[in-house]
Amino acid sequence: MSIAIETRDTSVTNPMMLELVNHSGANVEVFVFIGSRFDASHAFDFEQSAVEIPVTGLSAGPQLGVIMVRAEKNLNRMYSVLAMLNGEIVALADGNIETEDGKDSGVDTFTVTVGGAQ
Repeated sequence: MSIAIETRDTSVTNPMMLELVNHSGANVEVFVFIGSRFDASHAFDFEQSAVEIPVTGLSAGPQLGVIMVRAEKNLNRMYSVLAMLNGEIVALADGNIETEDGKDSGVDTFTVTVGGAQ
């Protein structure tokens, strides 16, 4: 795994929305896990640049977040994807696939502190 993901801890209130934004030339798939009650994945098709996913079921307090990004060469080897919670960036992966077979992945963690309702 050589895709480097820059992550940031954040504090958010309910309701929560996860937004995944993609500006890649490669095919990209993103997996996000928060605590033990939320997981989401999305494989971007070529013309899709963003998707929003409601985040539900999380208890108040700190939660471990995990993000995994997989990329496979398509038009080129460039990947650029970010994940946001309620507009706050929690993860960013930006670069080029360096492996000979044109496939790569990376994983990193972050902390989400969940507050009450807005």
